[in-house]
Amino acid sequence: MDGKRGFCKICLNRGVDANHGVICGLTNAMPTFELTCDSFIEDKVKVEAKESGFKEAMVLANEASKIIRLINYFLDMVFIFIFFMGIGYLLSILFPYLEIFRDEESIFIYLMDYSIVLFYYLFWELSTGRTLAKYFTRTKVTTYTGEKPSAKSLLVRSLLRFIPFDPITFLISSSDGFHDRFSKTKVIRSNIKKT
Repeated sequence: MDGKRGFCKICLNRGVDANHGVICGLTNAMPTFELTCDSFIEDKVKVEAKESGFKEAMVLANEASKIIRLINYFLDMVFIFIFFMGIGYLLSILFPYLEIFRDEESIFIYLMDYSIVLFYYLFWELSTGRTLAKYFTRTKVTTYTGEKPSAKSLLVRSLLRFIPFDPITFLISSSDGFHDRFSKTKVIRSNIKKT
């Protein structure tokens, strides 16, 4: 009987009875079909909601720990520093006489720094769903339902990283940090195996 009711729960013709729960809305009775119901019409909205809930549960079950997130943060800072130093060195060779590279307080240096950080996160997360650090920790960025985030979500996520207290939000929050919460993304363990 429960298998039949499960079938009825996703049928557009379903009804509800105070005594029996889900019933056939056409007959106002408990389901009587054997294997299939000739009147069954799948409720696509109900099916998608059920699948979405399952996907969200899978994402939550595979969410990366705070320790892994902290490792990601520090590794990404190392990769960004290396990238920044490489670009700075390359620019100083190509343009040795420009004074803007010598002045550490130059607005150009700050703009270049922020641009490199934004480029790093956007490039890696848009193209692969993970930064270099996430490759090492075998994690990736997804939506709440496990899908690849949109470019807009990843842009919001990357821009929110510039808020000075963003890293602290992981310590004081019971779940997501600031840039995850407002971009509606999660960092989860990935199933990619090393080859």
